[in-house]
Amino acid sequence: MTAFSARALGAVAEVAGASIPQHLPVLMPPLLEACASAVRNASSRLLASAADTRCALRQDAAVADTARAAAQSIILSVDEGYIYQAVAELLRGMEDARVGCRAASARLTGFYVQEAAFDLSSHMETIIGAPVQAYASHFTGLTRARIPSTGALVSQLADVDTEVVRSAWTALVDVTAKIPKEELHLYVHCLRDAVNTARDKVRARQVFVCVRIC
Repeated sequence: MTAFSARALGAVAEVAGASIPQHLPVLMPPLLEACASAVRNASSRLLASAADTRCALRQDAAVADTARAAAQSIILSVDEGYIYQAVAELLRGMEDARVGCRAASARLTGFYVQEAAFDLSSHMETIIGAPVQAYASHFTGLTRARIPSTGALVSQLADVDTEVVRSAWTALVDVTAKIPKEELHLYVHCLRDAVNTARDKVRARQVFVCVRIC
């Protein structure tokens, strides 16, 4: 994706209005992929010449910044009645096989919670780490495939990539900052369960590695 294409997608959000939610599965993945490509390209170009690398990295950074701004514009344009769909799409991004997509989606989630004009309190547990089955009633037919399984922020703390973990921590700080202090205790159970799930993922991965080595 080019910076021009990313800007064009961002401009769509300003005029599409109520039609944005149904197009989120089409709009969000390429923007997250643009951020993922920037991260991947930065690593692959370490072997290139210094001059070429600097030029390429500037271009990648420009595309990533434009894609990030477009994604932010699109996610903030979602109407209040479709918050569940926006959150579900963000969580799906955190399940992506590509490291850059997972990291970008985590950062975008923190941004969304911080900047959304609507009350997201009823979605906080899902964003932090509660099961997302409650979202099933909002999806019908083929769109049920858009329901994420485990891609919440605390789960990302068990990711194998340090950039994803760092992004998840940053997003969690943004999310918890929006919860009133007098309500934080209400999320202890949700957080404990999410941490236990993340811990189990790490243990399962360690056992798998041990079995492969043995």
